[in-house]
Amino acid sequence: MPQKAKKEQNDVLDRLDKDVNPEMEMSAAPAKAEEQNAEASAPASRKKERAKANEARVSREQRLADEQAELTAESSIRSAIKAGTVFSGVASAVEVIKGKGEEEEVALIVLLNRTVKVVIPFADLFTYNPIEMKTVDLSSPEGRREYIKRKRAFAEKMIGASISFTISNVFPDGIVMTTLGSRADAMKRMSKRIFSGQNPRCKVGDIGDAVITAVSRHAIAVEFNGVDVVIPQYKLTLRWMLYVQEYYSIGDKIRVKVRQIDLAENGDVKAVVLDPIACELADSKERYALLKDGSRVRGIVTNVYRPVGTRNIFIYAWLPQWEIPAKILRINANDFGREIKAGTQLRLEVAGHDENGYVTCIALSEHGNGGMFNRSRPVNNH
Repeated sequence: MPQKAKKEQNDVLDRLDKDVNPEMEMSAAPAKAEEQNAEASAPASRKKERAKANEARVSREQRLADEQAELTAESSIRSAIKAGTVFSGVASAVEVIKGKGEEEEVALIVLLNRTVKVVIPFADLFTYNPIEMKTVDLSSPEGRREYIKRKRAFAEKMIGASISFTISNVFPDGIVMTTLGSRADAMKRMSKRIFSGQNPRCKVGDIGDAVITAVSRHAIAVEFNGVDVVIPQYKLTLRWMLYVQEYYSIGDKIRVKVRQIDLAENGDVKAVVLDPIACELADSKERYALLKDGSRVRGIVTNVYRPVGTRNIFIYAWLPQWEIPAKILRINANDFGREIKAGTQLRLEVAGHDENGYVTCIALSEHGNGGMFNRSRPVNNH
């Protein structure tokens, strides 16, 4: 008899049995209840064995899922390596690792998706060496240790900053996958796409945001469209500050104007010159209408310039309440009772402004000093 026909016949017989003896179906319920009661009354050891077996099954399934996710992630990263994909992550730590020849090397650590550890050696962090090598003696053990110390201190300043990087190799290691990365390679790839070609996306005269990647006492390092640029304090701002760390921090954005772009024959970016002061002066012009001529203000001297062979001095100041740079009109050195230095606070009177973005002022006295300077008169340089 065919299997399907036999199954249909058995179904019919079952229905007939239920019609003849309806108590047969009802008797199944007590049997099921007895089975449940027997299971409930089973020894505690048996229950523990079942629970343990269930936990083992869940653990095995989770482990298989983790392994599958790891294999998938590794496959994706290897594909990204071939494509030269640029990743982005936050610098989280600094380690000392074994470099070439078993020598110690400093590395910046970036976590990608919390499961991929990216190790970026110091040599692959920048497109240039930010450490002044003239002061480093690599011929002695003490000098090499000092070099490691300086690189470590420099890399630690980048912790918390957003880092772009490419990945060159993968080393699966349990739950966390370790990879070898290069920020310098990512910078070259990004900058070439942005600055070179027939229709570059960034040209001389353009204005944009640069992200601060490192801060020292008298300079900052920024990343601008894939290019590392060091900006010294005197080219950074017109405001008064003793040290750069007082005002700037890693991760801050500053507005800059592109002054110069140097490209190699193959399109690689050799250097970019940025001008934050131009943006600062442009912003100050928007606040001119709020500051009327004749107003008395407080200014902090930022620069003093005395041309050789003359008794005239030129003083530049910063008006902190207005966030505006000021130029003291040319006056004679005899008008001052003592030498004026950067950081001196002056009482000023607003006389106007010039086309460059400076407010022109007359020095009245030192701030908090009752004595008055001889009022300087506007000088016509034409």
